[in-house]
Amino acid sequence: MNKSIYQKILKDRLIDDDVITEDSTPPGFLSTGVVALNLAFGGKIDHGIPIGKIAMFAAPAQQGKSLVGILVAKDAQEKGMFVVWVDGEYAFNFDVAQRIGMKTDKENFYLYQENQIEKVQSKIMKIVEGLSREERQKILIVIDSWNSLINVEAIEKSKDVDAKKDMNDTIKKNKLANYLLNTKTTVYVINHVYDNVGGFGDPLRIPGGKRIYYNSQSVVLGRSKAKDEQVINKEDVIVGSIISCRVDKSRYSKERSELCFRIKYNGGLDIFYGILDDAVAGGFVTKTETGYYFHAHDKDAKKWREKDLYCAEFWLPVFTETKFREYLETQYTFTGTFDVSTSNFYQKLESAKPREAKEAPAETSKEQPK
Repeated sequence: MNKSIYQKILKDRLIDDDVITEDSTPPGFLSTGVVALNLAFGGKIDHGIPIGKIAMFAAPAQQGKSLVGILVAKDAQEKGMFVVWVDGEYAFNFDVAQRIGMKTDKENFYLYQENQIEKVQSKIMKIVEGLSREERQKILIVIDSWNSLINVEAIEKSKDVDAKKDMNDTIKKNKLANYLLNTKTTVYVINHVYDNVGGFGDPLRIPGGKRIYYNSQSVVLGRSKAKDEQVINKEDVIVGSIISCRVDKSRYSKERSELCFRIKYNGGLDIFYGILDDAVAGGFVTKTETGYYFHAHDKDAKKWREKDLYCAEFWLPVFTETKFREYLETQYTFTGTFDVSTSNFYQKLESAKPREAKEAPAETSKEQPK
């Protein structure tokens, strides 16, 4: 029956063949370089930003959003992709990018420094024009940042102190978000957050129109930043920042999952930070009363202080010699499985034959004892 309907509507050109047969599964993912963030964006330790889709990292200032973008760009280039970086804040750091390993030559990278929405959209249109879908999937567009984009009218009105708020800014950002979705390129959006002064719902609000949020496959929200202190030469020294984040929306990881990662002041992000508590909770790493950690599957293993264990020497055996990866991804991956007991109930109810109602036994009066 379904086949005949399909042939009928296809014959009458009511729909196109590719519309109903197109697979929306991303062909791969771009790693953020951090296990916890890969889990947050993509649900698995080697996932991250979905190729051919939009993903957004929204957080307050100085929470590693641009740094993550550089790491994503580096992985994209290693996978043979071309990187377009829209620098709306005029702050791209070539030195940091090159030290991390990102290629900044014109054959691998194009930097476009502009914050006018109209010009940004026009430039992206020219870049993707004439490219096939397969070729577009080989392009990574980084928007740094969404919040910095502004329309021409808003720039003119900013000169007038009595001018009312320009709603065209939100409208044009929504149009840009829809256009980015239709390009089928990979888009990593950096956005800021504001305090929700209304007092209702989440204390942090993601600005820039709702369309970019709706069009994103994954949205990770940076919520707080704490100092990472260590005792060096008997003195407390701040060696980095610990960023706590939450999966606000995702098609790949479990929403509302909370993770953290660490920015090291001596350079880069810590690949393994943020998964130690899961390893201890799952019984893969044991913590002693004196504060040391060791591999639970190897009783003779070396004991580590926490400040020293965020390295491949400690974590490689945990991932390769145990089922920690499976355990970790079970905690954070959205599986797409649903409870079918309800549908089974209705199927059984529909197929069941109605039974004749039994008559209730007549009540018999009981004599009260004298």
